[in-house]
Amino acid sequence: MKITIFLFHPDLKMSSVNQALIKSITTEVKNIYELYPDENINIKAEQDALVKSDRIIFQFPMYWYSVPPTYEKMV
Repeated sequence: MKITIFLFHPDLKMSSVNQALIKSITTEVKNIYELYPDENINIKAEQDALVKSDRIIFQFPMYWYSVPPTYEKMV
């Protein structure tokens, strides 16, 4: 089973929860802030990654009970 995790965290090194998640898994993790620091997301490439996955996880901190702006741009 292929699982793809899309991480949307502006300061991943400071997130102990996400660091533990990354260390404990053996699946593809796509750090969107690292891949697209200018926020110009390659939508086609990310759509292809979604299609090839059996499971998809979107991991991000909650900002005032909403999603990060970069997530909104991608979705």
